[in-house]
Amino acid sequence: MNETFYLRYARARALDEGTAAAAVDSTLAEAASQWPVLLHGPQPAAAIWLRLRLNVEEMNRHVAHRNPLVDRLYGSFSSLVADAVVLHHQLHLSVDSAAGVMGVERSTVAGALLTARRVFPSAFDGLKEG
Repeated sequence: MNETFYLRYARARALDEGTAAAAVDSTLAEAASQWPVLLHGPQPAAAIWLRLRLNVEEMNRHVAHRNPLVDRLYGSFSSLVADAVVLHHQLHLSVDSAAGVMGVERSTVAGALLTARRVFPSAFDGLKEG
């Protein structure tokens, strides 16, 4: 299960342990309640990842202290690109592992990382796990 990666991602976005845990718990509860439907869908991992991202974004609206560099990434790029940067450069997942957690192809993550590096090279300076 990707619960550990989900929690690390949520923490990177929220910087608040309680908010991060609540977002992950909510996501996993939603996934469990829809498990048969998810399994019959084309990309269960992608569906769960989308729900996690939406839950983290919703909960982040109520958090005062967030990582300003991560906020800047999400303000500058699509969620897919920003997620790839956070997973690969901040949480140190390989491209393959990040793709697996996000439920996308390896090439999607690799392309997202290239886009971010070209447009916002400073995004890779100082990204450290909180």
